[in-house]
Amino acid sequence: MRSIKNFRSAAFAIAIVLAGSQSGLAQTTLNVASTASLFPQYYPLAVGEEHGFFKDEKLTISELATGGGGATIQPVISGDTPIGLASMSGAILAKAKNAPIKVISGVSPNFMSTIVFAVAADSDIKKVADLKGKPSIKIGFTSGGSITDIASGVAVKNENLKDGSEVQRVALGSMQAQAAALLTHQIAVATVNTNTIAHYVVEGKVRIIGDMGDYMKTSEANAIVANVGYIQKNKDSVERFLRAYGKAVDYANSHKDEVLKLYAKKADVSPQVAAIVFGKLTWTTALNYDGFVNELDELKAAGKVPQSMDPKKLYGDLVDLSMLPSGSAKP
Repeated sequence: MRSIKNFRSAAFAIAIVLAGSQSGLAQTTLNVASTASLFPQYYPLAVGEEHGFFKDEKLTISELATGGGGATIQPVISGDTPIGLASMSGAILAKAKNAPIKVISGVSPNFMSTIVFAVAADSDIKKVADLKGKPSIKIGFTSGGSITDIASGVAVKNENLKDGSEVQRVALGSMQAQAAALLTHQIAVATVNTNTIAHYVVEGKVRIIGDMGDYMKTSEANAIVANVGYIQKNKDSVERFLRAYGKAVDYANSHKDEVLKLYAKKADVSPQVAAIVFGKLTWTTALNYDGFVNELDELKAAGKVPQSMDPKKLYGDLVDLSMLPSGSAKP
């Protein structure tokens, strides 16, 4: 009897110690560069804050809003903002210049469905292939090396359009600038995120004629990146962030209707707009190697990185999924 009591007392003491060690975690404010308030692929960040997953890990998220892509990478490189939700192309381009960053998580397996090709409602263009034979049609994208740069280039290539004669791809700096140029007929096609033009679709001003998923089935277009120096000094904080983010990913995939309502509320849009924005989108923390290679190949084709760049070496140098919770990093 005494041994049973001693065992129970010891077990209770261990439980108290474990609870105390968890509750004794220092509250950490974590700066995160992202476009999560705008772009749906990163929306688990908002879900995690809404449902207290980061709070449970004693994390306070301080979000630095950026224009996306390379703009998100820069503060991570400097270390001012140790974690960023960024484009994979931006991460690859930064690593090609020996930037001190690591990709620590994937983002979405079907993000490319949210990069759409849009035309004005009165346009006679029904699909991207209709641009064939039309002289000097302008297709907008945001900036060089961005996801929309790659997407517009892939569409032109796959439809056998002559870049520079049949079509002219025009860098306009932002998604919003593309929408404005489209509505004023300065460009014929915009390569944009669904969230940028969804309300115009609902209003009947814009039509979606296709999406990047039509051309690239397997791609790792986005990534969560972290500063190497910060990881070395604050690995526990990074692991806590990834635990919370992973829980938010699972919740978002299981409660899509709630995600749409949250987005509609935060973005002050209608449920119809939210439904267009999220469409086929789901989330993950896994990262597909073949999708990574596809991103690299597109950058090679665009002349952004050397043809000789070895994908296996780059992947090994850039990607570190070891801090994800057990079972999260499956390809």
